[in-house]
Amino acid sequence: MNYNAEFVSLNELIPFPNHPYRVDINEDLRNLQHSIEERGIDEPLIVRRVNDKLEIISGHRRFLASKLANLQNIPVRIVDLDDDQAAIMLVDSNLHRRNVLHSELAFAYKMKLDAMKRQGKRTDLTSSPMENKLQGQISANVIGDEFGEKKDTVYRYIRLTKLLPE
Repeated sequence: MNYNAEFVSLNELIPFPNHPYRVDINEDLRNLQHSIEERGIDEPLIVRRVNDKLEIISGHRRFLASKLANLQNIPVRIVDLDDDQAAIMLVDSNLHRRNVLHSELAFAYKMKLDAMKRQGKRTDLTSSPMENKLQGQISANVIGDEFGEKKDTVYRYIRLTKLLPE
């Protein structure tokens, strides 16, 4: 088992609200379920405390596969994050997946960009509304650099969120 993990009841866990990634019961999830039944969970879920529950930041698929495997307790690592930090971590921890839909990317980029903009502090009245105070870099550039996209591509994905239902 992994570093500083503690076991908690599945009943204590809740999903991150409005997270942009679908968690479907499909062949991949069933394979994860069977792996968990055989070997357990290799990597603890990352969660944060929200009132009397633990909100899942990373590990929604492992959570569902564990439920399907009828586990009672699951390993978690509890982190102390505000809403924006949690949103950024959620996006970053899921974009490595190999089958991310374009619609998921759109909502993920939007979630991260919104969180980054809220974290930035405006220092004058002429700042661009899309600018983050990360050494003067535009937030979309930062996101694009992290995920191998151009700033304009990030904005195009985000525009899709206006066309797609939540």
